[in-house]
Amino acid sequence: MPVTATRLLIIMDLFAALNGLVAKIERWWIREIEVPANPDFDDIDLTEADYSAAMSGRMVFLGLMMKLAAGDDDEVAKWHEKIAELTKKR
Repeated sequence: MPVTATRLLIIMDLFAALNGLVAKIERWWIREIEVPANPDFDDIDLTEADYSAAMSGRMVFLGLMMKLAAGDDDEVAKWHEKIAELTKKR
């Protein structure tokens, strides 16, 4: 295996660890700060599954960056189309 490929694997491992840490922090923030402070959620009983599925913009962006760095161009193209579609609606 070339040195560059080994280096890429290490970087992807660190990137995945960073993504996991950011997800944990962001979900804590959503659960402990965002939802309690937002009156729109006062009458909604959220489950653990709801909190586990919650994604911040930062989490979506990092996930997209990971897919791009891993070479998943098809998935990136799908997200690009979705974002372009949402942007047109505004």
